[in-house]
Amino acid sequence: MSLKRICVCSAQVPFVYGGTEILSEELIRQIRKRGHLVEAVRLPLQTQPHEELLKSCLAWRMINLDFVEMDAIDLIISSRFPSYMAPHKNKIVWLNHQYRQIYDWYETPYSDFQPTSKDNEIRKAIIELDQVSFAESRRILSQSKNVAQRLKHFNHIESEILRAPISDQDAFKFESLDDTILCVARLSGNKRVHLLIEAMKHVSSRFRAVIVGDGYERKRLEELASPLKGRVRFLGHISREKVIEQYAKAGAVFYAPLDEDYGLATVEAFTAEKPVITCTDAGGVLEFVNDFTGWVVEPNPEMIGSAIEEALTNKDLARTKGREAHRSVAFLNWDYTLDRLLETL
Repeated sequence: MSLKRICVCSAQVPFVYGGTEILSEELIRQIRKRGHLVEAVRLPLQTQPHEELLKSCLAWRMINLDFVEMDAIDLIISSRFPSYMAPHKNKIVWLNHQYRQIYDWYETPYSDFQPTSKDNEIRKAIIELDQVSFAESRRILSQSKNVAQRLKHFNHIESEILRAPISDQDAFKFESLDDTILCVARLSGNKRVHLLIEAMKHVSSRFRAVIVGDGYERKRLEELASPLKGRVRFLGHISREKVIEQYAKAGAVFYAPLDEDYGLATVEAFTAEKPVITCTDAGGVLEFVNDFTGWVVEPNPEMIGSAIEEALTNKDLARTKGREAHRSVAFLNWDYTLDRLLETL
């Protein structure tokens, strides 16, 4: 394969950094290792007021990624809304999710779109732009079955499934099973970190919860945790090395967002040989977590608390589930992923 010019397109919410950003950076690094010229193309995504969403969509539609000076760009890879709206004759969409506020979250507490004429017009326009953008794509791959099912349901578009490996799997390790339940997540409503805090009220006092991540819900979550008198620690944003250390020592991992797209935190936990406690409505997380690799319970604090108690008390069981979890994600690797993404070159 000769050297190619490739652009990895990603929208960036200012001051927000999480799994999507980490994945985009690793994708660029992995493509570069194969000897290609690769460049990140990022535009800021503004969501308020809702008219700004349309401006962001149109900014991507107007961008020209056909050439750089006189040299053709051979491929663009887009994942995050609305970066997949960039036009190109050889565009691959590796979809992590659409703008959920106008799809499955519409008319739920997780969407700020209201059934007004103005919001409905904006919603309609974005959906139409989605349809055009997907239709012109050379290939569409979804990062989970859950994402693929949503795309089929709302947009009537079939897609291949290509799950994402984690960025630095070789750095993950198992060290111990401490008396802590770990949660690595953005502190926003749909991540449902409050369920973990409420569950800790039903767990023996010798056990602790450690929460890694930040977000607009942090203050409310800290207030919710205050009666637990230090049994819940908020670490905020920490270095990747320290995140990996937390995984290495945790007794188990809690990760139960509502109808998650994919959930790299699950794969990270499994790579560190840690079982995951999740809920029956966690979406893409359930493509990995089952009775052999963790605990799946109703989104009820008492039931979650019982699972945490069992996980942190029965170390042999947690170890067995963690080993099986590790085996279950052994198929995820960047060589296979890049072979699929770059096969049109």
